[in-house]
Amino acid sequence: MNTTEIPLFVSLGKEAHNLASQLAIEQSTLQKGKQVYLNTLAVYAVHTYLKWLEIETDLSYREILQSSLASAFDAKQLVIPDIGKLECHPILPEQTNLTLYPGIHTDLMGFVAIKLDEYLNKAELLGFVPLLEVCKFPQKIAIANLQPLDNLLDWIPDIFDRVTVSNLNITPVNLSRWLDNVFDAGWLCVEDLLSFPADNLAFRTRSNHPSNNQGNSEEESVSRGKIIDLGVKLANHPFALIVTLASANQDEEIDICLRVYPTSNQMYLPQNLQLRVLDETGNSCIEMSAREEENWMRLEFTGKLGERFQINLTLGNTTITEEFII
Repeated sequence: MNTTEIPLFVSLGKEAHNLASQLAIEQSTLQKGKQVYLNTLAVYAVHTYLKWLEIETDLSYREILQSSLASAFDAKQLVIPDIGKLECHPILPEQTNLTLYPGIHTDLMGFVAIKLDEYLNKAELLGFVPLLEVCKFPQKIAIANLQPLDNLLDWIPDIFDRVTVSNLNITPVNLSRWLDNVFDAGWLCVEDLLSFPADNLAFRTRSNHPSNNQGNSEEESVSRGKIIDLGVKLANHPFALIVTLASANQDEEIDICLRVYPTSNQMYLPQNLQLRVLDETGNSCIEMSAREEENWMRLEFTGKLGERFQINLTLGNTTITEEFII
């Protein structure tokens, strides 16, 4: 069956042909120049499609020229910064197969087939083949066996998940100011983040540290939180990080309680979500992971004024880091 029920076309105007001409003229032979011309039009078509979806690509002349001068690629590769590459294959009207050559691919996500019309004025995006699927075929893949183009979009978040996201705060959050009701941007009242009164929930509690602030009244503590989203794949599973402070005693010590809750309509945290506290040298002090059907996590520790620490939230290969100073 065809991979796309509704054809997806991209116009190939002056900009596309100017870029193709500039790259083709740099080639060592007329035959390679012709192939680079067609490849560049295919790359341009995929670039335009991703641009419509607000996905950034690198269509710079230098990047494609370097690819075209390497005979293994012939200007087929489109770079998606910090994510990976797509190999874009032009298909002429008489072709029924996509030919893929074996080799070593770095950061390659897969292959996109683009059908060019007879006059090279229009490109039709036919479908996608993930790199991991290529081993299932000989070198030729029938156009009818291509995966729908939507499958490409499913793969892009998978690549995002391999990227570590860190240091969200260039300036550490100053927690001591919270006790004076001065709060950093992005840290909101708990009631604005959660649809339930977090302090009153009868959730299963797990804490690896005994509470140090049992003698403190509720009025002596302050809580703020923010929404955390570890990438596109978890867009439907964001969670809230809640930080609670309380004056421990008279020697400039502060009790700190970290809590993580699911948000929106989610009942549980992502399984194996890891919460870790690191000291200012980067050494892990305490940590815990969400178990199956875990609906909150909590860590407690004590720090002194002027001390720095980090909070890491990790799921799979993705980590978000928040930096603090007491």
